[in-house]
Amino acid sequence: MASSTLAQPVFLEKVVYRCPEPEMREPAGRVAEMIRGLSDEAPERRRDRAGALLEMGAGILPQLRWALQHGENGGRPLSWDMRHVAEGKKWVQDPRNLRPWHAEHELDVLISRLEEQQRAVGSLITLRHTNAWLTNVLGDFGRQAESDVSVGNFYLPLDWVNTNRVTVNAEHVNFWEAIQVIRETTGLEPVHLDGQNRLVLQKATRSAVSDLARSVVSGALRIVPVSATRLMASQDAAEQGTSVRLRLAAFAEPKLAGTGPHARVRIIQCIDDRGESLVAGDAPEFFSIESSDTWSWTVPLDLGHLGPGHRISRLSGEFSVGIGLMDRYMTITNLINAQGRTRELDGLTVRVGKVSRSGACHQVEVELSAPRGSPFAGTFSAAAEPEIWLWDEFTQTIVSQKVFNGIREDGERLVGGWKLITPENSPRPETLVWKTPTETRWHTVPFEIRDIVGP
Repeated sequence: MASSTLAQPVFLEKVVYRCPEPEMREPAGRVAEMIRGLSDEAPERRRDRAGALLEMGAGILPQLRWALQHGENGGRPLSWDMRHVAEGKKWVQDPRNLRPWHAEHELDVLISRLEEQQRAVGSLITLRHTNAWLTNVLGDFGRQAESDVSVGNFYLPLDWVNTNRVTVNAEHVNFWEAIQVIRETTGLEPVHLDGQNRLVLQKATRSAVSDLARSVVSGALRIVPVSATRLMASQDAAEQGTSVRLRLAAFAEPKLAGTGPHARVRIIQCIDDRGESLVAGDAPEFFSIESSDTWSWTVPLDLGHLGPGHRISRLSGEFSVGIGLMDRYMTITNLINAQGRTRELDGLTVRVGKVSRSGACHQVEVELSAPRGSPFAGTFSAAAEPEIWLWDEFTQTIVSQKVFNGIREDGERLVGGWKLITPENSPRPETLVWKTPTETRWHTVPFEIRDIVGP
């Protein structure tokens, strides 16, 4: 048995507040009529009904949740992995994968979008507590921030959480100012803000959101310049007209659920203290450093020449973070007769093209499409490995050989094409499987930061 000194650290948590279950109400009237139409086999009719429901606003969320909970799948996640059978070295597919589940997918998207609208507004928090139990204070904070709240630490017991009393006064402050007040009065710092309705606080630690100077709050995001460095003189930098790299970070309130690890910054204006522009071209875009975080993002911005002793007088633009739904498998069956058939999720589409036989192999042409500039469209490339494949019903295996056919434009959408090829002398393919991405769209807020000191 390993000694305790060699054991892995154990993080203990005590939940002090949990968000109540969301309201549900049986659909009625026009809402019920539109929901029934979400099962329609015709994509254009489903889009019309979903659009009508979206226009009704967040007030219909209780009815949409009820419909999803009382649907055929009972509100459970629409993600059923293939299972491997050791005895036969085969994969067994859950037969539920083969069903279209149109209404469930549409309801998922509608709930996600309407909840995003609700949670996009920054929290406004008031805390008035005198010699109150710490659990009551944190519970009041969690209720107003629409977030579960826990207190945690490594190894040490958490009995003190129930016995501590504190005095806290904060009047109509934003989430980040409330965190500062809690830090000063209780010594607790955020250790987890994972963007999924969950906040964990810990004593005696410094978090990534501590003491961020010159930050601005826009909606549920806090945006801050974390560093500015001068690029080494190089031919590449000279050719691109860049001399300063500004690292811009954003942090999300926990209530902004469904966020992913990718972010984008679109600059509208960036000028120095002499009024000269530091960007070339119209609305340049920059993308985040690769990360697994889903509540914080860092985006490096390469800017133009900034003289010694000068500062960035004004930086304005849009900060976008990827947001979407839990991934799931969507299928198209009867492939031989499926040319032109599609499956859609939150504006993303998979489409079956030509199905043919070439020698001893079968070939299926497949297209994935997304709005131009969306998180998913950025994955269309020869280097990418899209999660689409053919399911061989006879051998119960996944056929995944892919050939990239390039990208084309279709109005405001980008379309990536792939050719899927079966092994020689295999049975003809029957089912196309698409594992959907978890970032289907951008959540975007405007921002403006002034007087950023240069390197």
